Amino acid sequence: MPSFKSIQNRLKTFKPKSIRSKIFNSKSLLEPIAQERMDLESVDPRSTAPKSSNFTRLRTLLAGTTLLGVGFTAAAVYIPWAWISTQNIEKLTIQLNQSIVENSVLEVNEIFKSATSAHVFLGKASDRNILAFDRQNSLEQGFWGLIESKPNLTWVMFGYPNGDFFGIQRVTEKSFQVHQRKWNAVDKKSLHTTTTYERVGKDLRLIKQKTENDSPPYYAPNRPWYKAALKTPGEPAWTTYVRRTNNQPSLDSAMTVTKNGTTLGVVNLGFDLDQVSRSLQKLRQDKKSVLLVTNGQSQLIASSDIQETIPRQIPGQDEPQLNLVDNSSNPLIRGIAKELKSQNITNLNSQGSQDLRYRDPQSGEMYHVTFISLNQLDWVIGLLTPESLHLGEIKKNEMILRTLIIVLIIVSLGVAMYLSDRVIVRPIMKLNKAAKQVAEQKFSTESLQGLLERRDEIGELANMLNEMAQQVDGREEGLRKQLNQLQRETERKQLEQSQATPTATDGKNSPYLLLQRAQSLRRELQNNISTSL
Repeated sequence: MPSFKSIQNRLKTFKPKSIRSKIFNSKSLLEPIAQERMDLESVDPRSTAPKSSNFTRLRTLLAGTTLLGVGFTAAAVYIPWAWISTQNIEKLTIQLNQSIVENSVLEVNEIFKSATSAHVFLGKASDRNILAFDRQNSLEQGFWGLIESKPNLTWVMFGYPNGDFFGIQRVTEKSFQVHQRKWNAVDKKSLHTTTTYERVGKDLRLIKQKTENDSPPYYAPNRPWYKAALKTPGEPAWTTYVRRTNNQPSLDSAMTVTKNGTTLGVVNLGFDLDQVSRSLQKLRQDKKSVLLVTNGQSQLIASSDIQETIPRQIPGQDEPQLNLVDNSSNPLIRGIAKELKSQNITNLNSQGSQDLRYRDPQSGEMYHVTFISLNQLDWVIGLLTPESLHLGEIKKNEMILRTLIIVLIIVSLGVAMYLSDRVIVRPIMKLNKAAKQVAEQKFSTESLQGLLERRDEIGELANMLNEMAQQVDGREEGLRKQLNQLQRETERKQLEQSQATPTATDGKNSPYLLLQRAQSLRRELQNNISTSL
């Protein structure tokens, strides 16, 4: 039986928890590895793997980026072109207008040149005795040849100092009239004979003839053209007056005819203002364009507008009744007149050349207006041209350019979508799938087939993912080996400790029973001490 002192020493040094701590201390070595394995095994691969990307959104983003790039490039080409076209269109229109007006000036000047050349012809014919103004047959033949050789000539006439008159009038292209007047100085009356002819092929066919007294009487020296010619002997005198025969305004060029210092009479070449209007109609390029001729009194001499009519003339009055530009039947001409007044342009003849722009308030059409002085009489020729006439070709080219830009955008977008899908989206989908396989521990190098050989950033990313997957596999394999080794070591240590130290399950030698026995011995020892005392 142990002594009291030995028992007391054993009770002092006895620590039941130290045995338990020794038993669990070996397990604590495995806890970090075990915990890591538990974490790996407990993680849901679906939570760690990247979520399924919205590749439709990626495709849309790529398409939008491509569309933005192509659209910006197209805008960079189209906007400067449109701006430059807009800047140049006014200069272009002015140049074209001036060119047309200059051609119109040449055409109208042909009337004046035609009259001048006709006077020269008649003068030379008279000097060479080819044409005798004092013989009726000779005068008639000369006048027929002259009027047929000058298509824009309406009248060829000759007034005698005694009041007689002879003339040929072009009524239409194939219709002519011969007018002969005999002045009766006693009765102060004139007998008028009119013979109408029609051209059939190369021949003239007589249609009708009539004779009647003029009312009022016609006396050649009293006519405005005759008086004007006497004031400028040897030079053409231009006048505008109302033709007595057809009561129409006419532009006449009269010149005296002399022989041996004696005035034989006055030859007059007439151009109806309607003829000037018809010439302007042929010159205009578009139905919306308007060519007009005005004088210094802002009267409308002629117009290419077929609806523009010359007012009815007052019978017996020589001064022509002409519409003012302000009272034109064409609203465009009226608008131009207002625009000229608003800019304080009153005398166009003194301006030489004038260009301005006018917007029609009704249609909203922009018109370019050019006026050029005719340098004959006080006439000015003007041209009103819609901007759309000159912009037609430019707008056509602009439409072609817009169509090409739209086609370019569509084709570029389609090609970009196709290439981006093959070069970017599909490789990213492969990388995404490979990343999921790594998370699910199902990764294989075959999943990156075709990407590892690429030499761009995607190929570099694929190689990095492949290396990372291999490193993860190697790490997991090392952790498994280390975990197995620690488990075996722990089991060995547990076995050694269980053999060397009594455990709580050793029956009568268990620490719990030993503690109870020690406490019982302590109580007995205390009782014995108290009894002995």
